[in-house]
Amino acid sequence: MSSSEEKIVKKDISEFNMPLYNEIPDVGLYLKQVVKFINELFQPWFDIKVTESMLSNYVKMHMIPNAIKKQYYREQIASLIFIVLSKMVVSLDDIQLLLKIRDERYESKEAYDYLCSELICALRSGGEQLCDEENNTDNEVKKLMKNIILAIAQKYYIEKAFSQLRKEREEVKSEE
Repeated sequence: MSSSEEKIVKKDISEFNMPLYNEIPDVGLYLKQVVKFINELFQPWFDIKVTESMLSNYVKMHMIPNAIKKQYYREQIASLIFIVLSKMVVSLDDIQLLLKIRDERYESKEAYDYLCSELICALRSGGEQLCDEENNTDNEVKKLMKNIILAIAQKYYIEKAFSQLRKEREEVKSEE
């Protein structure tokens, strides 16, 4: 990918933003609304498409609590966002384990806001670094989170690079 194309990718991702924990709706959303919210959140940047059955399966797997009167609230939605993103690079079994450990050690708000800020930082650095460069080896969960976040950012850039390469090859073929 040329430097001008890399600038386009970086400009594209510079517009990416995730809602912080307190910005996630906490009024109770029905399953269809949660699916729409998550798909719209990632649609322009990531090739993520969630369905109602996928989200229902995460509930059945006890990755998130059951809906309350068929409605999902902020904490459940934040966990769903984490699951959907992490699923890009980690197995559901590993995500399930990480969620259990996370819940034992962190408040949902703290964990989710860390995910948001570090993912945005990693994406804007081209998948090369996080804002929190502290190497705290005592905290295995935080170390895993950092690696997952970097892997998501790197996967994003790999996909964009291949997309750009395909586009370049198509342009060359059409000129011939």
